[in-house]
Amino acid sequence: MGSVRVVVHGATGKMGTETVAAICRESDLALVGAACHRPRGTTLPLPGGGEVPLSTNLEEVLQRTRPDVLVDFTNASACMAAVPSAAAYSTNLVLGSSGLTEQHLR
Repeated sequence: MGSVRVVVHGATGKMGTETVAAICRESDLALVGAACHRPRGTTLPLPGGGEVPLSTNLEEVLQRTRPDVLVDFTNASACMAAVPSAAAYSTNLVLGSSGLTEQHLR
């Protein structure tokens, strides 16, 4: 079985940066793309070398990279906006976003 393809939403934030580093340390995970809130260029440099596509447009990243998993470390509103995009590409979600309430999860 190949590596699990992962995109990190919120990749340039504190937790996103840690998540990117953790994914890069795992042999069975492959970071294939990243999304962030503010424009920071078109690629994200990876620890240890290499880079992946980076965009403020999550849907564009999902379409371009076709990940197996989307890890979301944003806030409640950005996370909830990402859910339909992930569903449209049949991408599994791991939510680590802050500010989610029970109402968000219904």
